[in-house]
Amino acid sequence: MKYRDLFCLTILLLTITAAASAQYYELSDNRYVTETSRLETTLAPGEKVDIMSVSSLSGKLYIHTGEGEQAVFVYKKLLKTHNESDAREYDNLVEAEIKKTPASLRLFLRAPNPAPWSGEDDAVSIEGELTLPADCQLEIDAEYFDIIIAGPFTSVENRSSFGRMDISNISRSLILAGSTQNINLSNISGEISVTVSNADITAQNLVTMDEMTRIKNENGDITINGIEGSFTIRNSYGKIKISGAELTGGGCRIIGTHCPVRVEVTGSEGAGLAISNDFEDISLLIADNISARFMLNVDTNGEMHVTDLPVKPVIVQSNRMECYTGEGTIPITIDVEDSGNIFIEGIQVNR
Repeated sequence: MKYRDLFCLTILLLTITAAASAQYYELSDNRYVTETSRLETTLAPGEKVDIMSVSSLSGKLYIHTGEGEQAVFVYKKLLKTHNESDAREYDNLVEAEIKKTPASLRLFLRAPNPAPWSGEDDAVSIEGELTLPADCQLEIDAEYFDIIIAGPFTSVENRSSFGRMDISNISRSLILAGSTQNINLSNISGEISVTVSNADITAQNLVTMDEMTRIKNENGDITINGIEGSFTIRNSYGKIKISGAELTGGGCRIIGTHCPVRVEVTGSEGAGLAISNDFEDISLLIADNISARFMLNVDTNGEMHVTDLPVKPVIVQSNRMECYTGEGTIPITIDVEDSGNIFIEGIQVNR
């Protein structure tokens, strides 16, 4: 009995000592960082993964694929406070947990909400790297985290974010909504829906297949290099710049308000295009081998210019023009209300 009690006491003392000697490294300006922690569990490819954080936490999450059937989360806590004792207190209030359910794998980032830290002098953030099998379906609810995702993953959904998002290699569905921080997209296929304000959207190689791309912005720019399929793109008080557009499926629309629009169309498989704008110019660069029928309208003081295209006029008026190239099979409608001009230029593409 004595030996058992002594053994238990020794274990207890070791536990207390280990807890008391947890390592904190002071960085600068009253900022501390904890040692790296690791969570892991088994996970099959293609499974659903939910990532959830309270609003009192912020940080960065790097999510990518790895080999094998395993989910691994490696992370550290960054603690901004006046002394190490407060850092220890805050550290004890924050935890990460991985939990498997029949429906999904769940990663929880927990802290008191409201938290004892606030403002610029006291804050807690998490920087983590999540490694998953390929083709997982991600659903994220972590409003104040920057999210960097590199697939291949099947889908990503993040409907409310105030953090930066950088996402690549998604094969079926992407649904994003955010504010104040930029969004960067690359190699996205399937259903695409992005809504943002007060930030820029930059994208390359978007392919909608049987779905539609919907991108909406306000007080920020939209820049796309390579888009194939049908799409609706809206922006106000920013810019729209699209290059390498291949029109397929249903009709495509671009709508601007106080928004210069510049679009390059390199091909069409029977799909039309409608562009409208208020108070700013619209510039369309179009492959000279596309058989298009143009219907152009400007306001009283607007101008219309068509260059480097062998167009045949149908109607030419001071504020309205209808003309076509080739057989005129692809309908292209461009409307500018209030002040603004229309510029159309033919370009040669690789045949």
